[in-house]
Amino acid sequence: MAQASEQGAARLDAALCYAARGWPVLALHTVLQDGSCTCNGRARCSAGKHPRWNRGLNEATLDPDRIRAWGRRWEQSNIGIRTGAVSGLVVLDIDPRHGGDQTLQSLEQIHGPLEHTVECLTGGGGRHLYFAHPGGKVPNSSGRLGPGLDVRGDGGYVVAPPSIHPRGYYQWKVSPKDVAELAPTPSWLLKQMCTRPNASMKDVINEGERNDRLFSLAGALHRQGVEGELIETILQTVNARCCRPPLPTHELGEIARSIQRYRRSAKKMQNAKNVATALVTRLSDVKPAEIHWLWPGRIPLGKLTLMAGDPGLGKSLVTLDMAARVSKGNDWPDTPTQLKAGGVALLAAEDDLADTVRPRMDKVGADLGRVRVLTAVRTHTATRPFNLAEDLEHLHTALSATPDTHLVIIDPVTAYLGDAETKSNTEIRAILAPLAAMAAELQVAVVAVTHLRKSGGKAIYRAMGSLAFAAAARAVWGVAKDPDQHTRQLFVPVKMNIGPQPTTIAYSIEDGPVVVWDATPLHADADGVLGQCGVHSAVEKAQDFLASKLAAGPRPVRQIEAEARDAGISKASLKRSRRRLRIRARKDASGRWQLSLMRNASNKHSPTNPMKQKQMELPFPDADL
Repeated sequence: MAQASEQGAARLDAALCYAARGWPVLALHTVLQDGSCTCNGRARCSAGKHPRWNRGLNEATLDPDRIRAWGRRWEQSNIGIRTGAVSGLVVLDIDPRHGGDQTLQSLEQIHGPLEHTVECLTGGGGRHLYFAHPGGKVPNSSGRLGPGLDVRGDGGYVVAPPSIHPRGYYQWKVSPKDVAELAPTPSWLLKQMCTRPNASMKDVINEGERNDRLFSLAGALHRQGVEGELIETILQTVNARCCRPPLPTHELGEIARSIQRYRRSAKKMQNAKNVATALVTRLSDVKPAEIHWLWPGRIPLGKLTLMAGDPGLGKSLVTLDMAARVSKGNDWPDTPTQLKAGGVALLAAEDDLADTVRPRMDKVGADLGRVRVLTAVRTHTATRPFNLAEDLEHLHTALSATPDTHLVIIDPVTAYLGDAETKSNTEIRAILAPLAAMAAELQVAVVAVTHLRKSGGKAIYRAMGSLAFAAAARAVWGVAKDPDQHTRQLFVPVKMNIGPQPTTIAYSIEDGPVVVWDATPLHADADGVLGQCGVHSAVEKAQDFLASKLAAGPRPVRQIEAEARDAGISKASLKRSRRRLRIRARKDASGRWQLSLMRNASNKHSPTNPMKQKQMELPFPDADL
């Protein structure tokens, strides 16, 4: 305990020294003795490297009193130094585990050695080189200079000594005290930071594009004056880090030698890439294939399925029931399964994993080891929400790493569209087409959940947002209240493009909550069940509300409006309910408007003549209902 206190005091003293130099500091989580992070894994973090505060960099400060305050609050905290113009720092992060030393060596052979400057050893074998900020804006980057080299500039930060690393301690190799002034940021680094990164430096280069990417990279290196052996060394580093699977070594040598013989090859290849060509397939060359099913006749493999329904009907419970059956290899409610137990990928934006998803999966007996939840996307600098528009390749990679996956659940799909406009057919098709292609390639069933729009109409048009949602899906299912049995819901087919129209199936929600299926096939009309249910349910709710509130006698309009608002009933729904209930509005002796039911109005199912009813109603005041 005494040692921990001494270490905490040393880190606090260091933080105050950095602030005195004009380097804003912030408190970071630290590393426990077992190698875990003090955040207890809540941030799914890189241990000891992320801020204590939710506001992150905005909490960086030069104020000694604030620094001492967080030192008292979190005695065991790592130290972060904010980079960029605010501190006058640009830091080059060299990671030898990913080829950083080799990349820097090759760059120094081209541009000359780096100037002597402040240098930190990270504890994990890496190095941080501190340079003076040149003014203007220097962006952060990951891999833009080459494998294993990152830059921290404006909007970034670095972990500083004497912070704890999972494999050691951060410490100064060249202390700020030993250098009169920081070396200027190399001009070639700044130039390369402001240039679009070469496509060959992406994290993953898949089979089929490896030769082109590495050939392009070799040509770019040759134009900068790099010669054969060094080109081959850089290609070996990129090949080992990025190519899936890596190319054989002898092919890398061939690429390097080819570049030496044909100096203009890279330029020709780039020009060739810009030529668009129509791809035509002769139908006789297409091999017929069967449709395979996750849930026979209902949920196809290799296709996108859409499930739409109003809130509160158990759509998420239905998807978790599906997930449990897939994870255990259990039969479906109305038919035996055709697959062995498999994996499930879950994207759940609305339900908390700890207090909702996990307990519900426990209730239905899922094999939790087969259920994987995609919660976010982590970059070198931050963790951000997943979205289908930008991150589908990451989902593809995760699914490819677990080839037994049968089911992907996206609940709701509208939470994962990024900045796309949900009502735009073009934008939604641009997102869903690659998703459907991924499902076909990996032969997984993708079930996307969405809500219904409030307006009525044919069932196929009821899904919220663009019609492209229903158009892109090969199967569309609706979820609605059973009009004959209000204690259960109907799982009703709206569209099935790849097989015979399936029957409707019903389910109820029992304590747990869990879904209990009734395997008896039903023949419900989707348009009849879903076509007007959104409008009817809102008006009927308002009608029930008015009938109950006015059953005992007149009530002030203002009170009714306020209570309706608290009950989630819109003013428009209250107005529509007057067509079914005979509502009378009159002023009382004090001049306040009162609402009351006319005789027989409490029977909401009694037939009424709308024209006659209109004559009997008194107009409500404009400010009220």
